[in-house]
Amino acid sequence: MIKVMCQTGQEMVIDALSLKTAVFDDVELHRAILENEDLAGVSFKRANLRGALFNNSILTDSNFDAAKLMTASFCDSKLMRASFVGAGLMAAKFDGADLRNADFESADVGYASFQGADIRGAKLKCSRLEDADLAGVLWDASTVFPEDFRGCGRDGSHTAKGS
Repeated sequence: MIKVMCQTGQEMVIDALSLKTAVFDDVELHRAILENEDLAGVSFKRANLRGALFNNSILTDSNFDAAKLMTASFCDSKLMRASFVGAGLMAAKFDGADLRNADFESADVGYASFQGADIRGAKLKCSRLEDADLAGVLWDASTVFPEDFRGCGRDGSHTAKGS
């Protein structure tokens, strides 16, 4: 059994030997504190992680499909190949995160912040990308944007670094 602390002072007890082997699918972890953790490959499908803190964590190959991640913070985290398909990411923070080859298909990223994030190879066919803060993101020809999206330096409407 492991304990996950929440910003509210509550503790969540998870039936697992370590965070790395835990399965967080369908779990209520509102405002969980999971900063500076190695959670590579962990599944959070359909979990309620509103306001959760994942700053400076390793989340490579993790699965957040259909999770509720409104106002969650992933600043300076490693999220290579992470999946956010259908996730609710409104006002989430990904500033400085490594999101190479992450999948945001059908996610809602309205008012999310990606300042200075590495989005090379990411699939960003998500909703409300035009409302997200993409200042200083690093993208390349393998980054997939919605067909009608004109930001990210593609027409000068966002400052970004294309390579």
